[in-house]
Amino acid sequence: LKHVETHTFYKSALNVAIQQGARSAVLQHLIQAAPNVLKIPDYNNESPLHVLVKHKPDDVETVDAMLLHDPILASVPDAKGNLPLHTLVLSATDETGSQSVQIARRLSLASQESIVHRNMNGLSPLELAEQNKSCPESLVKYLWKKVHRKKR
Repeated sequence: LKHVETHTFYKSALNVAIQQGARSAVLQHLIQAAPNVLKIPDYNNESPLHVLVKHKPDDVETVDAMLLHDPILASVPDAKGNLPLHTLVLSATDETGSQSVQIARRLSLASQESIVHRNMNGLSPLELAEQNKSCPESLVKYLWKKVHRKKR
């Protein structure tokens, strides 16, 4: 066995596993074994859903598992007022584009207000996505359509 030095601020085993890139099947097993860990905020008041979309913005299966256990997670802000949808648009890249759009759909279905929710800096997920040069265009377009459909 090789010792690997890791630096983490996370306390829960689930969040550490996410940060270290554990496969979706492993994460789902941890969720099944202790679903109450989904309710425990960690570093910067991040829920496991925040941690997941930050470190694995393409893991649709684990997002589904988390939301199945606790759909309220999509509505829980971190210490900066960011919902998981805000965190997703800050983490998504062109490589995670189509999966990130799928995750955004799931998050906006679980929390319809997440589309227009403003963080402590007064920014919505769409505004963050437009500022983030690495955010996939497909995700920006999805958010734009949702925001403008909601205003009708």
